[in-house]
Amino acid sequence: MKKKFYLFFTLSFFLIFSLAEAQPLTGISENFEGENYSLEWIDNSENGAYSFEVVDQALQVAVDKSKGKWSGMKLLPSSLLDLSEHPYLKIAIKANSAVTVGIGFVDSSGYDLNRKYINVEAGENYSTFYIEYDSWAGKDWGNGGVDVLLNSTAIKEIHITVDEG
Repeated sequence: MKKKFYLFFTLSFFLIFSLAEAQPLTGISENFEGENYSLEWIDNSENGAYSFEVVDQALQVAVDKSKGKWSGMKLLPSSLLDLSEHPYLKIAIKANSAVTVGIGFVDSSGYDLNRKYINVEAGENYSTFYIEYDSWAGKDWGNGGVDVLLNSTAIKEIHITVDEG
């Protein structure tokens, strides 16, 4: 029997905006009002494991892990994010089943090194999580495990994975 997880997200990084075109964004807040959003939401699986719908000013994400056990979703900001001065993420999530959510940033070189995991209990109310990205270092396993630094001034994607809790 297939099991689908439903998550509802509200999302904010640091609430400082940069409107200069040549400058990276230093923060995003997404409240899912209206029809224009500051992030593009993409199913990163090959078979449609994630689907998205805005419901009551929240992003509803349906996750069907039978279509891709290791798949995830991507969030693409309208321009690069600079999180060097404010390396924080605040996210509110409610879920219909207990899940573990992994959230990581990808820099302009493609490094995805700094994934943090949160456990979300099933329930009707949102749980708010504050995550600090205190280290931007990691290993590039595709290149022999060499030490690399994620460029926190040039974040191009946010990757989110959901696993049964």
